[in-house]
Amino acid sequence: MNGILDSMKSRILGASKEEAKDIILSYPEISTVSLKVRPPRYNTLPKLKSRIKINYQQEE
Repeated sequence: MNGILDSMKSRILGASKEEAKDIILSYPEISTVSLKVRPPRYNTLPKLKSRIKINYQQEE
């Protein structure tokens, strides 16, 4: 999963929240997405990978 997460981060850098959701959902392993951008007034994701944190749950 780490390889997928790194690839995902690279693809969503600087994307709008809606674009990022679409990109993340394009991965067949992903079924749902919830994004939080802080502070809330920002509408785009950071442009640095180190500023993006991805939490996930695996379904059993």
